[in-house]
Amino acid sequence: MLYSFPVDPGVYPVRLHFAEIYSGAASVGGRVFDVVIEGQVVLANYDIFAQVGFQAAKIEEISGSEHVEFLDRAPSDFSVDGLSPAVVVAPGSEDEVSAILSMASEWGLGVVLRGAGTKMSIGNAPNSLDIVLSMRRLEGIREYDHENLSVSVGAGATLAGLGVVLREKKQFLPLDPLFHKACTVGGTIASGSSGPSRFKYGSPRDLVLGIRGVLPTGRSFKFGGKVTKNVAGYDMTKLFIGSYGTIGAVTEATFKLFPLPEAKKTALVPFPALGDAAVFIESVLDSYLEPTSIDILNPGALGVLNGETDLELAHGYVAAIGIEGFTEAVKRQVDELGAMADGLKCSVIEGREQELFWSAVSDFAGSFERPVRLKAGAPISSLLSAMERLERDALEMGFEVSIVAHAGSGVAFQFFNQSEVSPEQCRDYVLHGRRLLEGLGGYLTVEEAPLEVKERLPVWGDIGGGIRLMREIKSAFDPACIMAPGRFL
Repeated sequence: MLYSFPVDPGVYPVRLHFAEIYSGAASVGGRVFDVVIEGQVVLANYDIFAQVGFQAAKIEEISGSEHVEFLDRAPSDFSVDGLSPAVVVAPGSEDEVSAILSMASEWGLGVVLRGAGTKMSIGNAPNSLDIVLSMRRLEGIREYDHENLSVSVGAGATLAGLGVVLREKKQFLPLDPLFHKACTVGGTIASGSSGPSRFKYGSPRDLVLGIRGVLPTGRSFKFGGKVTKNVAGYDMTKLFIGSYGTIGAVTEATFKLFPLPEAKKTALVPFPALGDAAVFIESVLDSYLEPTSIDILNPGALGVLNGETDLELAHGYVAAIGIEGFTEAVKRQVDELGAMADGLKCSVIEGREQELFWSAVSDFAGSFERPVRLKAGAPISSLLSAMERLERDALEMGFEVSIVAHAGSGVAFQFFNQSEVSPEQCRDYVLHGRRLLEGLGGYLTVEEAPLEVKERLPVWGDIGGGIRLMREIKSAFDPACIMAPGRFL
């Protein structure tokens, strides 16, 4: 296990990345070690906290000892790509977040933010990991203006929990990313995640009205507002959406809401080939219909869903088209879809069956033992043809890829078990797919993979000419480079 800690220059003049930390007779409560590097004891009886000034009493004083887990007691699931933190702390307020980040910035301690942990696999392994800042205690609704369709909520609140409260007022927040039932508000904003409903409602960039949070230096900030017409000045809110916790910690967000639709239905249309599905989707996009979502599932994905649920979905390819709105309008659009799919055995699901279907799609990645998850983006007109090519290439390489494509939004997720593919095969598949998609003006990123796969390729791909500006922004917001160092920038 690899650990890294900052060392007081007066004791040892470099930042150490320990290959081995031995605790034995010298160990006192798991905090005192002999530090061994390349077989040599460079520090004897090294007290992690006392020696570097990172004192247990100080961090416990900030958030309370019951909300702090140290190296010897921190659960292993708080590790990131094999790197374990020295401390896991769960602050209960924005002031506590500020105090912890201020201390971390002063000492140059690497910090990674964590919500429910559903997106922790995204990005490179961090260069250092001293503190995991769990945001789960920052939950609860801070302000709910149901008359003006807005809600302000803590970053640690789950989307599912928020949805329960909103439904009482017959309203909802149309964010349905992967792992929708578990993921938090803060994690969704940090990763910029969206799902099938993006086709109609947009992504977090379209739904977040304002945010509060703390910069890496410990300074609090507030950007945006609580109303849609808040457009004065630079839109700093969007800078934090999709920043992966690299420029600050969001502690609260305000969202735009929508009234619950009277009716919701999903039409499932089977196809023998992906090309046939693409032609049908194109006709839907060219029609007067107003779907909420337009998704395509390939045979691999359908096989997984049939094994995980009792839905008994058709084999081959299935277009899942969500329709919602007023009851009569939904009925009319579903009937029109059925007419367009004449002869294709279109089926319609609603109620509990519909909920189970979309829940299974959201939790799809959890069906794999050692998942590799790739996110692809391309122009809508080119996405499905690219997926058809990559699906065929995977079969030629000896494995099957499961594809869930948000065809109406130009985004597709690919999944497969790394245990069925060598790290070299995975690398070759990703690099080939990346060349194909980038040639179409798209992208391919590795969102989840075992470390031995990540070490063989750039997980982000070609970031483009904006990398210099991104680094300048990172340097301005995080001069000590403590926030998720190396994860993205």
